[in-house]
Amino acid sequence: MSLDCGVGPLSTVDWSLSKSSLVGVALGSNISYWDLTKMAPVWKSALRNDLVRHLKIAAFSENSIATVGLPNYNVKVCIMKKFLNE
Repeated sequence: MSLDCGVGPLSTVDWSLSKSSLVGVALGSNISYWDLTKMAPVWKSALRNDLVRHLKIAAFSENSIATVGLPNYNVKVCIMKKFLNE
């Protein structure tokens, strides 16, 4: 199995502990959430002025992702509203 995440180097990936079919992916300044049952992204976001170096899905909820980006080592938390309504 493989995911085609786009052109460019893949920065980081994390697998959801609370829902094993979800994978968080960072490619440059773009982050996305993939559902392995659909083999497609179910949520995408672009982080302005950041090159994402690390990504972590919250252990307590698959709806939250934290990222660390360069050049200023900013920590950002993204809440995926799409999942909150499902």
